[in-house]
Amino acid sequence: MGDDYGSVTTSGTEVSQLPTKIPGMFSLPRERAKYHFECAQALFRKGTRLSVELERCMHELVMATAFVPDEVKYQMLLIDVLLACCDTSSALHRLRHVLHLEPSNRRAKKMLFRILLMNGKELIRDALRSQGQQSLTLMALAEGRFDAAQKIEKEVFDTMDPNIWVMKGIAQSSRGNCMQAVESMDMAIRYFAHMSDNDDTLCEAYVLKAKILWQQGLIDMGNKTIIIASKLNPHHPEVAAYSARTFDRADRQYRDAVDLFGRKEYADALMVAQTALAIVRDDVKLHILVAKIHRSMDNLQEAYGAIQHAVQLFQENAKEIGR
Repeated sequence: MGDDYGSVTTSGTEVSQLPTKIPGMFSLPRERAKYHFECAQALFRKGTRLSVELERCMHELVMATAFVPDEVKYQMLLIDVLLACCDTSSALHRLRHVLHLEPSNRRAKKMLFRILLMNGKELIRDALRSQGQQSLTLMALAEGRFDAAQKIEKEVFDTMDPNIWVMKGIAQSSRGNCMQAVESMDMAIRYFAHMSDNDDTLCEAYVLKAKILWQQGLIDMGNKTIIIASKLNPHHPEVAAYSARTFDRADRQYRDAVDLFGRKEYADALMVAQTALAIVRDDVKLHILVAKIHRSMDNLQEAYGAIQHAVQLFQENAKEIGR
């Protein structure tokens, strides 16, 4: 193998910047590696990123790293070429090798952080398109990528991106690890609350947490969480859908309680009305109905408390409308 390339023509354009001194067959490995590296560097610096040029760069750098696998700058240029070719898996492997050779390489750590995030998102996307065990395996891999990214993030950037917690929560929830997912969402909410003035972003985090809680069967906790989201953005589609479902259910129970009250079945009417109040606590007409039922049952103290609560709600609503 003489490696006698001379000047190279790529897509009709001659690349005159390539090294002209070609090492012989029996040259030292470092000399041969240097030659292949400089060939690749000259091609990559052109910036045209044509596929044929990237392929040639790849060939030269694979040769260079084969001769001298512990040269960090050869590995880093190969990583740049791999990323230009959208080969994130190979780039990930090479970056880990670089950090094995040079653990304090800050540029390699930053690149690894970006690739881990990119690869984690790709894995989640692929998992959502898959089914069964394959989907669970991809979600597990994605969670691993986000864990690794967070370790680098804390070391290099000294910050924590709440969006990574959100993506971890999605991966954990999809695998059935709902309590871990809730913890991840709590971390995301904490960082969003400190970092962002945009209530919509924080609302999204609360909505996702509510869905995870509902998935786990923790209906009351999920309902309380979605109520917090509704205060941040009442027009969010999930919040609006929840409000509509809640109102319909409470309204049906209110009408049932009125019917029972009309038939003088006061105990049942009270139970149904209180169930409706557990869903919609700020409904004035429900509190008035509860007051009427208590008065009919001679529970005068409870009736007085219910009517006082109804008056207080009415006054608060009037102030809100007047603003």
